[in-house]
Amino acid sequence: MKIGITESGDAALDYAWVNKTNSCDGVILITKNLTDDLINKIMTHPDKFIVHATCTGMGGTMIEPNVPDYSHQLAQIQKLLDAGFPEERVVVRLDPIVPTERGLKTAQKVIDAAPIKRFRISVMDTYPHVRERFRKAGVPLPYGENAFQATPAQFDALRTWLENQSDDCVFEACAEPKLSGTKHVSITGCVSANDLVKFGISSDEISGLATGKQRATCLCLSCKTELLQNKKRCPHGCLYCYWKD
Repeated sequence: MKIGITESGDAALDYAWVNKTNSCDGVILITKNLTDDLINKIMTHPDKFIVHATCTGMGGTMIEPNVPDYSHQLAQIQKLLDAGFPEERVVVRLDPIVPTERGLKTAQKVIDAAPIKRFRISVMDTYPHVRERFRKAGVPLPYGENAFQATPAQFDALRTWLENQSDDCVFEACAEPKLSGTKHVSITGCVSANDLVKFGISSDEISGLATGKQRATCLCLSCKTELLQNKKRCPHGCLYCYWKD
């Protein structure tokens, strides 16, 4: 079994995945820019795809300078749904969230306006090269000058914020063990049993799969296969990108 995914780049900027879909049992497309052209490609074989539309609310800011603003991103999700793509196959990725007062207000705008209420979340990590980008751009570092992760107080604020969301919101997180036990949050991989069911894969096949351990806390199933080969930042130019310059 093979489930393709476009984590190493953006599915709208690199179409290398297109010729690889036939070899996959299903494909999870991740994009910050759900263009009309990408929608058309998805709708040629809608049963083949799950769409993770990344919308952090930071599009068009210095943090995501070449990403469309959140209102355009959400309008494109609605356009995909209006074209007949099943709602249960669309996920809004709040990836990442910055758990500061300003960052949570930014994420809340997306939640309030999103046409669907299944969200995949992560918390921004600030690698040394990411901190250097923030400094060069003149953007304040959210966790201090030398910290990699949010502070305990910031994680507490994030958990409280998540628990105060509407009960119709579903949040999923992979590799975020500090959010375990938080109301409304399910700790599960980006490629999960929930996704495989949507691809029509039987419970017997799913039960035999292990987690892939892409990194220490990754919960993605072992059938996950990367379809892009990028090893550098994409043209979106996000300051928090884990790829080095």
